[in-house]
Amino acid sequence: MALNKDIKVALLTILSIVFFIVAYLFMKGTLLQSGNPRYSAIFQNVDKVKKSDKVYLNGVVIGTVDNIEFTDITRANEIKLVFSAEKGLKIPSDSKIQIISTSLMGNMGLSLIMGKSPNILKENESIQGIGENGLLQSISNKMEPLAITSDSLLRNVNTLFNRNQNENLYITINEMNKTLAMVNMTLSNMNQVVMNNQKPIHQTMVNFEKMSSSLATKQDDINQTIKNIKEITGKANQGDVGAMMNKLNTSINQMNAMLADINQGNGSLGKLMKDPVLYNNLNSTVNNANELLIDFKARPKRYVGFSIFGGKN
Repeated sequence: MALNKDIKVALLTILSIVFFIVAYLFMKGTLLQSGNPRYSAIFQNVDKVKKSDKVYLNGVVIGTVDNIEFTDITRANEIKLVFSAEKGLKIPSDSKIQIISTSLMGNMGLSLIMGKSPNILKENESIQGIGENGLLQSISNKMEPLAITSDSLLRNVNTLFNRNQNENLYITINEMNKTLAMVNMTLSNMNQVVMNNQKPIHQTMVNFEKMSSSLATKQDDINQTIKNIKEITGKANQGDVGAMMNKLNTSINQMNAMLADINQGNGSLGKLMKDPVLYNNLNSTVNNANELLIDFKARPKRYVGFSIFGGKN
């Protein structure tokens, strides 16, 4: 049986309504989260938090806000917020959930702070809620220690440059300025000296370069000279020094033998040194010769007699 036009329009309208509801639930996230466990938290104020806002764990979306309602209309500071989380997520009983700002435009969300308790929350159990911590408030909290530090730094700087309280500091800075001026003057003088002696320094470097070049060209001769010296030294060490030492030992041995003969009274010198009679006779002979020489000088005519004309005295 063919359907008339009115029935077709009615069916299309019903299908459109069902599709719209399904799409709406999908966009709100309730369809995707319908099978996930739910938990609740009590807040005094949930300003700007709304259904379908995201629940984050370390920056990762793990659920959504499902419902916001008063526990009792007479207690306006107790607001129950219900949220769902992914299946398999084990939340310790001492965990907390905090309202956070997710953008500068005022979008809000929830941040799950995991505890360390071994006891795990069951579905529909309550978790401790923490009030809103907006993005600007977080920045302000982080900036507050910096502001305190900056304020302290400014106070210290003001105190540091207070002439009435820190006259010694100004004196020190003045002395430092004088020292820097002297350093600058010294550097200027050094630069002047260098400029005045630039030509001699340049000539010295040129001469040094020439000497280095000359040494480089004579390197073979220098090496040959060093080699010859090594050879002479080696030969002296190996042959000449040994022969010289042998001759020296021979001479020493001969001297020792001669001294031994003298000590034993052998030979003329030994007898002279060891025989007192010979010594006395020699000494007497020397004395007699000396007396004869003296007498000869005193009376030469006694020993030499001659005349120019051949006559005798």
